[in-house]
Parts: sequence; structure tokens; C-alpha cells
Amino acid sequence: MSENQRGSRRFGRLIGGGLTTASGAYAIITLLYFGLRLIAGEAFDPVALGSSLMPAFLLPAPILLVAMLAGRRWGAAGLLLPGAAFFLIGYGGRFVPPALRAFSGGESADRLTVLTYNLQSRLDDFDPMITIIREANADVVALQELLTPASRAFDAALGDLYPYRVLRPTDDFARGMGILSKFPLSEAHYFDAIILGSQRVRLTLDDGGQIVFYNAHPVPPRTLGDFDSSVRSAEIGVLLADAEAFRGERVFVAGDFNATDQTDDYARVRAAGFSDAYAAAGFSLGPTFPNMMRFGLRLPPIIRIDYVFYRGDCWQASAARVIGDSGGSDHYPLLTEWVCVETP
Repeated sequence: MSENQRGSRRFGRLIGGGLTTASGAYAIITLLYFGLRLIAGEAFDPVALGSSLMPAFLLPAPILLVAMLAGRRWGAAGLLLPGAAFFLIGYGGRFVPPALRAFSGGESADRLTVLTYNLQSRLDDFDPMITIIREANADVVALQELLTPASRAFDAALGDLYPYRVLRPTDDFARGMGILSKFPLSEAHYFDAIILGSQRVRLTLDDGGQIVFYNAHPVPPRTLGDFDSSVRSAEIGVLLADAEAFRGERVFVAGDFNATDQTDDYARVRAAGFSDAYAAAGFSLGPTFPNMMRFGLRLPPIIRIDYVFYRGDCWQASAARVIGDSGGSDHYPLLTEWVCVETP
């Protein structure tokens, strides 16, 4: 064996050993997360932080498991198994093409499309955002972080497509909300108790059907010092309590929740009877945040914090996708399609 071959083997063993060590350390961290999650839940800040990074936090687990099995690193593979299993059980179904999933809607069923889009408090260059909204051609659009200049631009450029608008812009960063609709809007309400703003309106469809529609923007967790999501939880509680007044009606909740689908707050929304459009009809993980291109990184977003939820009879999610152009925002828009399936 030549000296070059021996050097290559030593380098390979060094890389393999380093990867095994890193995999073992990562696996121990994931096991600690699961253990603490069972014992203390999100009352323990590191658990709340880990839940808020899902599924990106667990995405390496199945990849590293395959690498360890291929290299016959059985110990490291065993440590990685729980994290990989959690990821595959929780998210593996998202990689099944939506067309293969069971869905009871028919081709002739009524359809409704809903777009949610966080604008990141843009002050200029609205043309890319206007193009995204126009091309999506959704029936209803929920806008978060709508500042006054954006509101004026959208009002002028999209009035022909959306004759019904409830815009509540501000000049304060990250605040301001707006709803654009092809259907008449009434009973507009603004939630002053929610720091970044949230809205509720009533839509009247062409057939006279009614929808209660929320545009939500709970505040993100505090990350400086300790990790604290208590204000977000309180604001989601305000929305859920308000929605209880419309129990039995058809209710949509769209917006930027600043929470991933492994957080307790997401679980509370689902426990209140709301379905998640992307979980039901989306493909892949569907991350919507952040736009890494803004930092000069050609990387995809890592977490899903933008949602369209629904509770009631009739509507079922038939499609959901993250639009691949952010229009300059730090969020990517989420477009969902719903089909009305009337029960006999």
C-alpha cells in the first residue's frame, strides 16, 4: 500500500470518527430533549426552545442514522433511532404525494382559496409582493405587518381584484393588518389586546354562506435572556376564546403564529377543533420562515410558523403550498385551497 493510500485511509477514519462523535453528541441532546419534554414540558425553557425549532431540530436524525448504519456504527445508530423515529412518524406522511391521500371532495365541489402573507413591514418596493398576490389569485388574503405605505400601494394596485378590503395599517414596525377579499366583508373587529394585531371579519359567499375569518399575528417568543413564549400563549388564548363565540359556525384562522407544530400553543389550536391545511394537504415540510436569501445564504427556510386553520362542516383542505418567492419579505406566503363537502 502506498503512502498516499495509507494517508487517505487515515483521513477517512478521522472523518468517520469525527462524524460518529458528532452524531453521538447530537443524539444525546435529542434524547435529553425528549426526556425533559416528558417530565417538564414547555415549562422548561430549553424544551420550549427545542419545540420552536421543529422539525429542523430533528431533520438531521434520519440522515445521520442512515450514515451510521452504513458505517456500522451501531452505538451511535441506536442513540439516533428515537429522534429519527419521531421525525418519520410525525412528518413521514408529508412526503406522500397529496393526490394519493384520502380526500372526500369531488370535482364539482365549491372551492375557496386562502393566502396568508407576512410582509415584514416593508416600506418600499411593493411590486414583487403585489405580483405574488395577483398571481396567487386567492379568494381571501390575510396580510400581517402591513405598514401605511404598503396599505396605500395594495389599495391602489389590487382594488380591481379585491373589491372588499379591511385594512388596518400602522406606522409601527411589525404591526398592522389587512384582509383582501373577493367576497363582501362585514362585522370587522380588531384585537387591541394582541401586541402585533389580529382581525376578525365575516365573509358572505356568493351562495349566501357565511364564514368567520380571523387574521392572526401572535407575538413571537422572547429570545433575549431566557426563552419565554407566555405572551404568545396568552394572545392565542384570546383568539381561541373569541372563536368559541362562533362554535357551530364555519371559522377560518390564517396568519403568522410564530409557533411550530410541535409547540403546546399549536396543540391548543388543534385541540379547539381546528384542522391545519398544510398538515392535511401539503407536501414535504413546508417551512415558511426565514428567508435566508436576505442574509446572503442560498438555503431554504427552516421552520413552519404560518398557517391556515379551519373548524366547522363543509370545508376540507384539498391543497396547500408555500410560494417559492417571498417578494422581499422574511416570510414565504402560504396558499391553501379548500373544497366544500356538504354532509347529507
